[in-house]
Amino acid sequence: MAAILADQTLRYAWTCVDWALRLSDCAECGAELATGPRDCVSCAIADERRWALEDAAPDRMTGNERALRQARSVLRAPARHRSTVVSYWRLVLPFLLTGEVVGIERAEWLRACVLAGRYRELATFGSYVELASNSELPWRDAGAVVAVARGT
Repeated sequence: MAAILADQTLRYAWTCVDWALRLSDCAECGAELATGPRDCVSCAIADERRWALEDAAPDRMTGNERALRQARSVLRAPARHRSTVVSYWRLVLPFLLTGEVVGIERAEWLRACVLAGRYRELATFGSYVELASNSELPWRDAGAVVAVARGT
């Protein structure tokens, strides 16, 4: 594990690096390496290094793999991220695991919806396409207008 984490040649796949992080404890805080509290320097360095290696060769993984890696990183260390970011990855991870591609162009909009309190509504969708194509102005949907009129 130490060899994988110390390697700077990009010889190992991102999955190996992430698995090595998963199996390593931070010497400073004792948490899984790269998931400790924000003020843990060792975890911050490990997390930064994970992304620096990938940034050196971005063509080594697909967009879906990158999204899976981001989701894994956020959901393994939710205290290191804003709640809207954690909620966003909770929403899209099931779709990533089934091979659906999450579009970057809708990520910010979905995070804004989560921030606006629409998480429960968004969590009911059965596919990423459904999730990402839902109305940006829900009060203009016929069903939503009826619900608002009824006070529900």
